[in-house]
Amino acid sequence: MLAALLQTPSILDYSLGCSQYSSYLAKFGHGFTDNTAPMCSHHFVGRDEDDTTRPSSPFVGHDADIVDKIDTMALALEARAAALVTAAAIIGSQIPYCNSVWMRSITTRDVGADMHNLVLDIRRHESTGRQRDNTWAATGNPEAQRRAQNTMGFQVRTGSEAPSPAPPT
Repeated sequence: MLAALLQTPSILDYSLGCSQYSSYLAKFGHGFTDNTAPMCSHHFVGRDEDDTTRPSSPFVGHDADIVDKIDTMALALEARAAALVTAAAIIGSQIPYCNSVWMRSITTRDVGADMHNLVLDIRRHESTGRQRDNTWAATGNPEAQRRAQNTMGFQVRTGSEAPSPAPPT
């Protein structure tokens, strides 16, 4: 299962480091081929894909402070994604040793359960015709509330970015 998760595009797409980000953007057609690519896609709003010379505009209504906060969050999420990939590799490397004390500790503390749920929720969202649960999930239904939180604002990936529709088990 771990090998399947590590090969899953939805895991690997979110694990890009800063040095890989501009090549990722170039690969998916944003027109950047050097390290001048901005962090978040909000910099691309109002920009022609073949125009890499003129400055771009952030979303309407976003002032410089909000743009800076978004970029700061993007950097923090990149660092977190890299740490999660490393954690997955560490867990995977320890499984063959069958150390019951360590395995019990990781399992009992439910390490990574929220990330596993995020992957399942995003995969469900992408594989069900791109339909999300109700934005305001019913009180008393924690699973629906979690799914709504995990998918609210999520930008559906297309083409070569999109993972296979089968959710991980």
